[in-house]
Amino acid sequence: MNRLLLWVLLVVITGTILFFPTTLEYEYRSIQSPQIFDNLPLFAALYSLWIALILLLLFTRGRGGKSNWEGLALAVIFALVYLGFWAITDPTRAEDGLKNTIATKHILSHGTIQARSFFYWEFPGLHILATSMCLTTGLDLVKSVAVLLVSSAVGFASLLYLFALRSLRNVYLAVIAVLVLLQGSWMLSRSSFLYPGYLSMIFIIVFLVLLTYRQDNGPLGTWQSRVMAVIVLASVTMTHFVASMSLFFLLVGILLVQKMSQSRIFRARIANGQQWNMISGLIIALCLIAPPLWGIYWASDTLGTVAGYGPRFYQDLLDGQLFGYASTVGEANLGESIPLWVNITRWWWLLFIYGLGMLLVMRRFVGLNKLDLIQKTETGVLAGILLLTVPATLLGPGGEQGQRFLI
Repeated sequence: MNRLLLWVLLVVITGTILFFPTTLEYEYRSIQSPQIFDNLPLFAALYSLWIALILLLLFTRGRGGKSNWEGLALAVIFALVYLGFWAITDPTRAEDGLKNTIATKHILSHGTIQARSFFYWEFPGLHILATSMCLTTGLDLVKSVAVLLVSSAVGFASLLYLFALRSLRNVYLAVIAVLVLLQGSWMLSRSSFLYPGYLSMIFIIVFLVLLTYRQDNGPLGTWQSRVMAVIVLASVTMTHFVASMSLFFLLVGILLVQKMSQSRIFRARIANGQQWNMISGLIIALCLIAPPLWGIYWASDTLGTVAGYGPRFYQDLLDGQLFGYASTVGEANLGESIPLWVNITRWWWLLFIYGLGMLLVMRRFVGLNKLDLIQKTETGVLAGILLLTVPATLLGPGGEQGQRFLI
């Protein structure tokens, strides 16, 4: 009964936070958002109590098999507030969010999509989904966008929890992993407005779940998982270029780990006698050719921009501006112009994510022969992300594309 009361209290506070009175202002602040709350001390007290309840429910075990469902509920509730608050408060905020909402309005008004006419229309997957949401629900555009963003936050948190639980095999660690990623990812902070990159991340997490599903015949070893993988590939290709290319690198990373597992240094017998079959070359080939084919057919401007990264890389190298973007962002977000508590918080996250993260990466690769099939697949995914980060960082102007993967 006491635990039930805690859950009821958590739900009530969650709803209170989501619809807390705010007054929006179009004004630059070095630390955004505290000034919008009509009663900041009350909001801070509610938020602190909300966090305390989540941690209390997380670390006090539920009965029997309920703990898995409670872990999922905690992950979803956290995503609802951390991402859904801004989706409800101002779903069209930021330049990208406003432009993509306007593009969706154009589709609703004219019923057509013309490449290069609007922002991101070379990758109209998100706009088509938002249009469908508006027509299906009967809500106006802004409310439909808010519903889409909140639904996406719930779906992403659920899939991420499923993936983390399958990987870590521990409810507590899985929930903590979701909480840390939602708070620590720069890309996910953009998920509170209409942005194709966020929708593409949902497709990627679906792809990761498919990669670790039923490892009897290796990654994507069943025809059902391969069909789903092709559907995900088609969806992400029409939504976001960089994310679509990431699928190819993820599979290449898995293939490299498979090759390493077969070498004399890393060779080991799986405890249950399973064979880790090589990933399908046809699927890898499809993931390689689908994005440029879409570029030739529809997204020619993007394809031309990517082709121009080579000469730009050479010029940045000569001018010493290879990491100019990263340097500018660092100066704007760390240093004397930012309050001390913000500096401490941001340095903590940098050290936690990159410092501890790199130690865990090295531990995975050193102990490769001790990993089971799912863990080896996940290690391959990690290798693929690292492989993609290098060319994306070097070829992007000033290293700007690196933040899509490292942050």
